Amino acid sequence: MRQSPYYRNLAGPHKDLIMGIFKEYKSLIRRQIDITERKVDHDVYELYENRVKLGLTQYDIDNFRKILESFKGQH
Repeated sequence: MRQSPYYRNLAGPHKDLIMGIFKEYKSLIRRQIDITERKVDHDVYELYENRVKLGLTQYDIDNFRKILESFKGQH
């Protein structure tokens, strides 16, 4: 994931935010629970709802979505 160009385009605090979500996904994958489109949509929606507080731009949110979508279907 750290090799992803979308990850490299994120600012430092945003990388920490995505790493928190990544740890949750990693835990789900280890328990062989699929990451679904619905899960990705839910997580991106929460980021979107808190975008002002977190200082996220639409570009950042789009990058988050692309990163999280790379986990879909893995277990």
